[in-house]
This record gives sequence, structure tokens and C-alpha cells, in this order.
Amino acid sequence: MNPPIRAVATFCAIAITACSTAVTDLETTLPVAATSADPPATQPIVTETPATTTTSIPATTAKRTDHERCLARAEFGHPAESQYVLPYPPGDVWTIIQSYCHDDGSHENQLAYDFAMPLGSTVVAARSGKVIEVKKDVPDDEHSRHLNYILIRHDDNTVGFYAHLQHDGSLVEVDDIVSQGQEIGLSGATGRTGGPVLHFGVYFSYPTIEGRDLPIVFSNAEGQLDSNGGLREGSSYRALDPDSS
Repeated sequence: MNPPIRAVATFCAIAITACSTAVTDLETTLPVAATSADPPATQPIVTETPATTTTSIPATTAKRTDHERCLARAEFGHPAESQYVLPYPPGDVWTIIQSYCHDDGSHENQLAYDFAMPLGSTVVAARSGKVIEVKKDVPDDEHSRHLNYILIRHDDNTVGFYAHLQHDGSLVEVDDIVSQGQEIGLSGATGRTGGPVLHFGVYFSYPTIEGRDLPIVFSNAEGQLDSNGGLREGSSYRALDPDSS
């Protein structure tokens, strides 16, 4: 899903100049006629220089797709070094129904995850921080273009985005300070989801801007990672107790 967004090619033509000069001196002295007192006639020198040819090779600038730009950012670190836990309580197991950089969906240029969670499931803070924005008045309607969400700013100014929450499903208010693992909301189906889901992503700054998000792994996720080190679409992940993970 798309977050609320407030928000040369350089062509290098290489000229290849092929230049060659061939000079041939041809001097022929005609024989002197026996009856002539005139000096011998001299054929003039012939100098021949071929024309210079210049060939321009146009540069090609293939424009990358949103999917390709997203994959270029998808460099995940080691889970043990992550500052994030899964956005649901220890013991819960949910499935990724749309992973990062999905090439046929709303995550084409997003490093976010969509977790299939039943309506009203508990959502927790993946990282501690300050609540900077809350939207909770959208009715439960999976076909609405509007959605309920919570934005939390972390101490490095990155922002966690929790979306598609239930109507009145926010358990926090703007300016609240929350701890990692604290219950902050209830999952829902607002905003064209097709069903109950929790969308979670982290952005460089606030306001959130498409394509300015971060690759996130979770220190307490039990489950198989993909070749990039991220969560796999279609796989399920159990949230372990952070103290034992």
C-alpha cells in the first residue's frame, strides 16, 4: 500500500575521428625533343588527402522501473543487529502476503511488508519512539481509499508506519512516548486491502515519501529469510520473546 505522501540523464557522445593522410609525390620528366631548345616540361606534384570521417555513437540511458529502483535499495543487515522486532506480540505467527519490492502491486517501490492478521489483532511498536501522527476515524471498509494509521518517530529521526488499522483501532495518541513491544493498535482492513492486514514500513524521515524507505529485518523473527536477507512473501514468521531470541 502507499503511505500518505506530503511531498540527467547525461548523454556522452564519443566522437571517434579516423584521420589518415597519404601523400604521393609523382614527378615525371618528359624527354627532351631533339629539335627543341625549350626546357623539359614537368608534371606537377599531386598531393591527395582523403576526407576525414567522424562517427558519433549515441549513449543509451535505460530508465529503471520502480521495481528495479526498489531492489537496488534492498540490502538487509543481519537480524541480530536489527533495532526492530516484529510488529506483533511474542508467540503470534502471521504470514507475509505482500513483501518488499513486489513487482505487481502497491509495494513496487516500497521496502514494506504486509502481514495477514485477523481483524482486531494486536499491533505492537517495532521500535521505541514518539507518536507523531494518528489517523483512526476511517470506517472499516476495505474498499475505501482512506486508511487508519500510526506514525512513530525513532531517536534517529526515522519513522515507523503502521497502516490499515481498525476504525478507532489506535491505542496511542500524538506525542505519546512508546516502548518497543508496547501495544499501540489493532489491525484492520481500511484502505483497499482486500481483507484484514497490517502494513509496516520504515522511512528516512517525516513526512513519509515514496521510495525513501529502509530495508528492515527483525531481531525476533523465527522463519526463513530470502536470498537478500528479507522476509519472504508467502512465508510465516513467529515473533519470539526479544529476551530469548
